Amino acid sequence: MTITEFLDKKPQPKISVYVLLDHMDWMAEKPDLLSEEWNAILKNASETPRFLWRSAAGDAQFVLETDVHHKGEKRKLKQILNMDPETANRLHQLDRVHTYTSLHVGKLKV
Repeated sequence: MTITEFLDKKPQPKISVYVLLDHMDWMAEKPDLLSEEWNAILKNASETPRFLWRSAAGDAQFVLETDVHHKGEKRKLKQILNMDPETANRLHQLDRVHTYTSLHVGKLKV
């Protein structure tokens, strides 16, 4: 089951923390699927959700450029997330596996 399928069938309560790992790298060439997933994430997110994901890409801008529907408007994900590069860099330094080039931490803007 995909994350989108799970979220489409998931009952309450809303989710406050999403650890998305690296699967969005595989969706870089499928922006429609990435948008669909993030729309499901936002639909099922609490009022103040936090997000963490990692990537083989250095900056993973393709994620932040994803189109989403939020509060009745079409936006780019980067417009509705406050990214926290300091925390991401600190946590990435603690990674003992060193498989991924980057780690990303963010919160939904209030």
